[in-house]
Amino acid sequence: MMDSAVGKANILLVDDQPENLLALEVILADLNQNILKANSGKEALKCLLENDVAVILLDVQMPGMDGFETARLIRQRRQCHYTPIIFLSAHFTEDVHAAQAYALGAVDYLIKPFVPEILRTKVSVFVDLYKKGEEIKLQANRLREAEMRENAATIEAHKRELQHKELERVLLEQRSRELEQANNLKSQFLANMSHEIRTPMNGIIGMAELLLAGHLDSEQREFACIIRDSSHTLLTIINDILDISKIEAGKLVLENTNFDLLALVEGTSDILADEAQSKGLQFTTFVDPEMPRYLIGDSIRLRQILLNLLSNAIKFTEKGTVTLRVKPLDQNHPVNVLFEVEDTGIGIRSEHQDNLFNPFTQVDGSLTRKYGGTGLGLSICKRLSDLMSGELTVESTSGKGSIFSFKVPLQRSVKPVEEICYLNLLKGLRVLVVDDDELTRSIVSTYVSSQAMICSTAGDAEQALELMKKAAAHSIAFDVAIVDLRMPGMDGFQLGKAIADDPELNSTKLILCTAFDERGQGEEAISQGFAAYLTKPLKQSRLYEIIARVTENTNGDGKVDEVPVVRTRSTNSETILIAEDNPLNQQVAILQLEQLGYKTEIVSTGKQVLEALKQSDYLLILMDCQMPEMDGFEATQHIRTEEALSGKHTPVVGLTAQAMLGDREKCLEAGMDDYLSKPVTMEELQSIIDKWSPQTTITT
Repeated sequence: MMDSAVGKANILLVDDQPENLLALEVILADLNQNILKANSGKEALKCLLENDVAVILLDVQMPGMDGFETARLIRQRRQCHYTPIIFLSAHFTEDVHAAQAYALGAVDYLIKPFVPEILRTKVSVFVDLYKKGEEIKLQANRLREAEMRENAATIEAHKRELQHKELERVLLEQRSRELEQANNLKSQFLANMSHEIRTPMNGIIGMAELLLAGHLDSEQREFACIIRDSSHTLLTIINDILDISKIEAGKLVLENTNFDLLALVEGTSDILADEAQSKGLQFTTFVDPEMPRYLIGDSIRLRQILLNLLSNAIKFTEKGTVTLRVKPLDQNHPVNVLFEVEDTGIGIRSEHQDNLFNPFTQVDGSLTRKYGGTGLGLSICKRLSDLMSGELTVESTSGKGSIFSFKVPLQRSVKPVEEICYLNLLKGLRVLVVDDDELTRSIVSTYVSSQAMICSTAGDAEQALELMKKAAAHSIAFDVAIVDLRMPGMDGFQLGKAIADDPELNSTKLILCTAFDERGQGEEAISQGFAAYLTKPLKQSRLYEIIARVTENTNGDGKVDEVPVVRTRSTNSETILIAEDNPLNQQVAILQLEQLGYKTEIVSTGKQVLEALKQSDYLLILMDCQMPEMDGFEATQHIRTEEALSGKHTPVVGLTAQAMLGDREKCLEAGMDDYLSKPVTMEELQSIIDKWSPQTTITT
């Protein structure tokens, strides 16, 4: 009835490419409306002078007058002020471009290529709205003619108010439905793509690890390393895209747990130490001794922020230093913690700093080609910081380096029952720190002094010998000397020999410290009289432990007694059941577990898992979540139901290639004990087996 009263609506298509206009006309043909075409902004404006239109499909990039300028001029015409405009663009642009479009009154912003059905649906909605508006106008005219004989002014005002509210309500409801549908489609698409990409990635990374664990010549090892490292790089990009999507959708939830801040910082530095060493950089970490060690927060996301900031610092620094400093800004509850990452790299020009935390952005287009990367890392760090109620800022000078500062409030945690007993042995020890680098001397002396040790420092070997001789002459010889290997003039080995050859000095225990760990260097240090060997970045806990051990626990040949670590496993229930339907992933899992010393059995469906458990007991089940016939979630629920009657419990670890929000929760709700996201490394496998296998113990 509305169609007969209003007639066909006009749809205006604006694009400088004739083939695009033709394609759009074909897509919208089923709507049975009038199609008006313009190949430029000027022609579009002329067309609007002669026609009323229901909706405008406007290309962004056109020669002469682009889409944004055309929209601005359209909005200046009163009769076109509220005409819906859908922008079309062939290029992914920054958020600011989409914001510019919506500021000009756009109702949508689509990236080519788009799904024809979606475009047709969107246009159909606005055509219907236009016709409804036109019908309302016709009805209003009829009412106005009748109401002119009565109280025309009052009724007209009331009618317009109702009309406006109705249009607003319809538009709001429609827009809300479209946004919800778009978000759901986006989430499902990301989940599917994650699964499809991670499944073959699991095979690539797993096989590369197995190759590297075997006997390869140097060239073969180099090729295998390239495969492994390239795969991990691709995986990082996938994870970054998933993270930014989850953050934008508001679906990333922090998981606050108790954690050891010192272990977090030192473990993070371990991951990047080799990369810094390969570039010849001095990589230093400093955790203020006043910093509370045990805290509550999302340690995984904290590590993600630190890894990103540190890896960027190393990537963009060709020579000099990269330093991570952690200190408390107060002693409140929660304590405000400051993480600072400082480098001597290329720096960032001031005009680029405002856009630094925008997604898909690097400080200069040329850097993308030289250094690589997606430009997502800092954007993710900034948004994670905001989620933690923190603040991420940067200070930088082009050509001199940068300082990224991350402030975050963290709750204090209860100190573990196990106390580090060797710290009581350090009080009163006299320690000499010998290093030509002032920053390293400052860090080590701060660590040493914080444990009530008496610390002196020397900038070179000559000064060290002078201090040691003076101390020996006053019968207050140093208990320990921490000696840097690479110093100008006399290096660490030469200084060590000079001390060992001097009867007045050789009672001092020597610890060699170097930023460039090389094969055989530790053995050489021990053979030349050093009691221990440390690599930079120095770990606070390791430093204290080594000082205590070299002063209290030495054997006859001067070497530090090592605490033996022996891994023992029971000979029963050694078999691990692998539930996986993908043949490649089956093969990878079998080879990985065999490499780790475990027997395996393979099944391909959840039903086969239940049948296998009737025949045998297993150390652990690696359960793929997506399998035919019966998936991993349902199979686990059946297992837990049976175990409720038998009293047994077999650990089940979920395996998924999606890595999306809620995957871990789904696994735990189904009764699984833990969760791993593909691709899975042998280190992750061993860690999860150690965690959930009651037969595996570590003895010292």
